[in-house]
Amino acid sequence: METGETLQETALREINEESGLNVSQLLSSEYSYEYAIKKEWKSKYPKDSIFITEHVYSAYTDEIPTLSDEHSEFGWFNLKEAMELLNFGNNKEALSHVEVSLNS
Repeated sequence: METGETLQETALREINEESGLNVSQLLSSEYSYEYAIKKEWKSKYPKDSIFITEHVYSAYTDEIPTLSDEHSEFGWFNLKEAMELLNFGNNKEALSHVEVSLNS
C-alpha cells in the first residue's frame, strides 16, 4: 500500500500496474489471508515486515491484459479449470470466496 491509499485503491493500482487493465469497480469478497514473507522477498518490503496480507476482490473486464515483467502469460478460465491450475491452498480458498460473493 502507498501512503494514504485505501485497500480498494491499492487493489485498483496493482491491477493496472501488473496487467494494464483499467478497472473502475471492484467487488470485495470480504476475505483476506496472510502468509510469512520468504527470505528472498524481504528486500522488496519495508524492513520490519514479517507477513503479507492479501485481500481478495473480483472485477469485471472485457480488456486484454498487458502483462508486466512479473508475468509471462495469462488466460481466462472457468472456476473448475482455475481451481485445477492453482497450486496453493490459500489461493483456492480465496477463489471459493470470490465464487460465493459473485453468486450472492
